[in-house]
Amino acid sequence: MNSDDENFKLWEQPDDYESRGLLAFQAFQAVQRQDAGSLDDFHMALLKLRHEEKRELNERETVLEAAGKAGVDLNRFQKDLSDPSLKPKIGEDYLLGAKKYGVFGVPTILIDNGEAAFIKLDPIPEGEQAVDLLGNVLQLLRSHTCLKEIKKPVPPL
Repeated sequence: MNSDDENFKLWEQPDDYESRGLLAFQAFQAVQRQDAGSLDDFHMALLKLRHEEKRELNERETVLEAAGKAGVDLNRFQKDLSDPSLKPKIGEDYLLGAKKYGVFGVPTILIDNGEAAFIKLDPIPEGEQAVDLLGNVLQLLRSHTCLKEIKKPVPPL
C-alpha cells in the first residue's frame, strides 16, 4: 500500500514504515502528555529546526532537540515517544480535524472565525515576509468568508 491510496492511514503503518512525518506526530502526542504549555514551545522549536536549520522531522535527534528546547521532561518524552498507543491517537486527532474542520493535509491553519485553510507555499518565506504573508492571508480569509479555494496553476515544463 502506498501513501496515494485513499485508504492509507499513516497511524496504521508498521513501526518500520518510512515516513517523513510520523515521528513528528508521535512526538506531538508525547509532548501533549506533559504540561500543555510545552506543546506550543515544542511546535515552534520543531518548526524552526525544520524550516530554519533544514532538519528532517523523521530523525529522532530532531524531535529530541525540539523537546529539549521546549523544556519538557526528556526522560518521560523518550519513554512516551516509544509508546505504541500514540499511533492510534494520531488517527483520532486526524479524524477529529477532518470532521470538524475538513482538514486533509498539512499545513492547515485554523482561523479565529471557526474555519480552516490549507496553504501550500513554495518556497517558504522567512522573517517579516512570512509574517506579512500570513497576516494578509488571514485578513483575506476572515473578510471574505465566501472564499473557498485559490489555486495558482503551474504550467507543465
